[in-house]
Amino acid sequence: MFVSIKHRCDFAFLAGLALALAATPSLLLAEETAAGTGSASEAESSQQSVLLRYRFERGQFVHYEVASKSKMVLQAKQEVQTISEKRSTRKHYRVVSVDEGGNAVLEPVIDHVVMEAQSDGQEPIVFDSDSSELVPSQFSTVAETVGQVVVRVRYTPRGNVDEVLRVVAGSAKKADDEEAHKFLIAFPEDEIALGESWDDDFAVKVSVTGEFKKPLYKSVTIRRRYTLDSVDGDIARISFATYPLSVDRDPQIEMQLVQRSLTGEVEFDLKKGVIRKWSSSGSGQVFNPFGPSSSAQASSSNVERLVTSARPRKRGPIGPQLPGPPAAPGAGD
Repeated sequence: MFVSIKHRCDFAFLAGLALALAATPSLLLAEETAAGTGSASEAESSQQSVLLRYRFERGQFVHYEVASKSKMVLQAKQEVQTISEKRSTRKHYRVVSVDEGGNAVLEPVIDHVVMEAQSDGQEPIVFDSDSSELVPSQFSTVAETVGQVVVRVRYTPRGNVDEVLRVVAGSAKKADDEEAHKFLIAFPEDEIALGESWDDDFAVKVSVTGEFKKPLYKSVTIRRRYTLDSVDGDIARISFATYPLSVDRDPQIEMQLVQRSLTGEVEFDLKKGVIRKWSSSGSGQVFNPFGPSSSAQASSSNVERLVTSARPRKRGPIGPQLPGPPAAPGAGD
């Protein structure tokens, strides 16, 4: 363990930081997929354009399986500590309602999760949401959300968030941090041609004091730039890169942003209007986050895949219905 690092750099603190860094929306990411060839000729490819839109259907269930991992290597003078975390998740969202304009209220739920955290050569700490064993304290916050309806998100067909409502005991209130609950990508307003790009800017909160229990926050603007790389039949392949718009020289803030600089790819089904795959990876190093001669190196990867049917789960209640006719469960893929 690090006894000389400031700001209480114990395993629980660092594991919490690693989990926070690894849990970047989704949402919803580190295999890389080769881009498709697009159309039959370069001339046709250069002229091809598509309208990217989600197609929501009331009562639809859309299921995903996610595999992610992260690693942090911390050094203070001659002391080195390595913390790693792996996560396997099954989740879905339900389309609660759709209005005439195609705007939909979606209800995301984590159905099952297996998480593992390890520090150096110590025995890994494992949490399986289906297990009856005592939940490790590092994963208590995640455990409380499994099988529970926490929020409802109102999306436009372009994937813009119109409203986020936190569901509490059958009632709902506006969520404090809308970006934290966003799990779909935002598409451009008009048709987009192959090779063209569009931006999605959003703000994230970072601690300016290095304390994570009662921190003082500031907002940092993050840009995610998407590029339409190819269209192969009904599948659009989109690459993206994510990075802070401003450079902050505070090592404490740099450490919190190091894994925000992600690159990856999205596969989108144009006909069904649903994301088929989302993959991303990122890495970076920060110097002097804990004082002179210290460093933090972090890496993460995440792959999220659409699955055509849900596996049986022990728990996972569906949230309360919105007013309207009852929604029959649908097969979402």
